[in-house]
Amino acid sequence: MKKTILFWVLITVFLISILSAEVWETGVPSLMMDSYGAREMALGDTFVGIADDINTITVNPAGLNTLNSIEGSVMYMMYPLEMSFMHLAGGYPLPESALNGYAAISLTMFSVAEFEEYDLIGNKTGKNLSASDFLVNIGYANNPLKFLGLKQNLNTGINLKLVNSKIVEDSSSAFAFDIGFLYRMDMISWGGGKLADNLGIGLSIENLGITLNYGNEDTALPRNMRIGTGYLGYKDNQHSVLAGFDINMPNDSDMISSIGIEYSFIEMIFGRIGYKITGLEVDHFSCGIGGKYSIAGKQASLDYALIPLSNFGMINSFSLSIVFGPGEEKEKKVEIEEEKAKVVEEKVEEEKVEVETENIETETAETEMGTEETEMETEETEAEIEEPKTEVEEP
Repeated sequence: MKKTILFWVLITVFLISILSAEVWETGVPSLMMDSYGAREMALGDTFVGIADDINTITVNPAGLNTLNSIEGSVMYMMYPLEMSFMHLAGGYPLPESALNGYAAISLTMFSVAEFEEYDLIGNKTGKNLSASDFLVNIGYANNPLKFLGLKQNLNTGINLKLVNSKIVEDSSSAFAFDIGFLYRMDMISWGGGKLADNLGIGLSIENLGITLNYGNEDTALPRNMRIGTGYLGYKDNQHSVLAGFDINMPNDSDMISSIGIEYSFIEMIFGRIGYKITGLEVDHFSCGIGGKYSIAGKQASLDYALIPLSNFGMINSFSLSIVFGPGEEKEKKVEIEEEKAKVVEEKVEEEKVEVETENIETETAETEMGTEETEMETEETEAEIEEPKTEVEEP
C-alpha cells in the first residue's frame, strides 16, 4: 500500500511540474498533434482511453503494453488541395528475458505539392514553393508496478520523437518525447451492483522537447495533454459497442473534446462515428467502416474514415493493419499455457471417468445387494410354502 501511494505521489508531482512549465507556449507543426489510423480518425481522434491497437503509439504510448502480438499498419490519407499524407507503424512484444513490455516504431509523412509563387500584386515570380514534414516515433511501454511487486493494471509508455519540418527553403529538426498512462479496470462495483465493465482511463502528455528554428526564428513545439476513457458498454456472441470520450488541452488553442462510438458485428464488420468539438466556429464530424478477416493465423483489418471539412472538401483515409501473431517468447508462453490447459482438461476428464466408474460400481453393488435380498426373500417364501406340506405328510 505504501509503495502504491509513493508511486502516485511521484506521478502527481511530475505532472504538476510539466504543466506549470513556462515553455508551454504556442508552436507548430500540427503533424505532432493528431492521431493516425483510419479507425482512430473515424472515432474523432477519441483513443487515449481505448488505446488497443498499434496506432496508439501516436496517441497514448502506454496502450502498447496491452498488445500481445506483432502488429503492423499502413495508412494513406487524401487531403484536398493536393496534399498527401502517409503513416506507417509496427511493433513487437519483447521477451521477459529482456526488458519485457512492448516496443514500436512509426513514421509519419506529410507533403504539399509544389505550387508557383506570386508576388504581392499577383505576378508570378518563377519560383516553385513546397512544404513537407516527417515525424519518427520510437515507443516503449511496460507496467512499472511489477518492479515494485504490485499487481495493479497500470500501463505506462514513452515515445522518443524526431520531427523535421520544411517550409520553402527553411528546414528545421527537433527532438521531443511523449509520456502516457493507461489504467484498465475489468469491473467497477458500487452499492453492491456493477457500475462499469472493461473500462480504460488514459492520460498522455505530448511533445516535451526543444524548439524548432526556421532561419533565425524559434518556434516552440505544440504541446498537448490528453485525458480520456474507453468503455466496452455491451458485448455478446455477435454484437459489441465500444465508446470513448477524450479531452485535449493544447497550448495554442482552446480545449478540444471528442466522442467516438464503434459498433462490431461478429468481430468482423465495424461501423464507427465520431464528433469533435474544437471551440472554433467549425466542429468536426467523422464516420467510417471496417472489416476484419483471419487467414493462416494472421488477422487483417481494412478500415476507412471520412471527415467532411465544410468548404474545403473531404478527407478520405484508408488503413490496412495486420496482426501477425505473438512473438517468440509470447508464443512459447501461449504453448505452455495451452499445454497446462490440456493437462487440466485431461485431469478433469480422468476425474469425471473415475467418478462415473465409482457411480457405476456403486450402482452395480446396490443391484447385486438387491438381487441377493430378492433371492433370500424368494427362499424364505419357498420355505414357508413347503412347511405345511411337511405337517400333512407326518400323520
